[in-house]
Amino acid sequence: MIDLNKEREAFEALPQIKSILVNEEFYFSTLSMNYKSNKPDHLHCVYFINGAWYSWQEKAKAQAVPEWISVKEQLPELETDVLVVFKGNIIQAGLYQGDEGLAWWSELLDGWDLDFEKVTLWKPLMNIPNEIGAEG
Repeated sequence: MIDLNKEREAFEALPQIKSILVNEEFYFSTLSMNYKSNKPDHLHCVYFINGAWYSWQEKAKAQAVPEWISVKEQLPELETDVLVVFKGNIIQAGLYQGDEGLAWWSELLDGWDLDFEKVTLWKPLMNIPNEIGAEG
């Protein structure tokens, strides 16, 4: 979960944004969760700031570490590699598989079946960039 207030503080500290917000003509609306201006002739700046803000939020969401999901609440899509909590405290890579109406968990590395009832939590594996140092 990302803290939008912290993200907004970091966003507003960017030199390009800070130079626009230095005037009291712009403000953040907590009702609409975007930036507004007191002057109608500053609409182009409002569009720029909000476009940058939306992009900033999307990048923050993409970088956020996913939370653990209970298997009682939701299961991953079939043939999805995930991290699982097994036997209450063992974390390992797993694969949720299915065939002809049946579904099961298996270890990702060696393919051994896991006891379905003992897998309690799961979360998606993080995306790994194709190239070292690549920006997403």
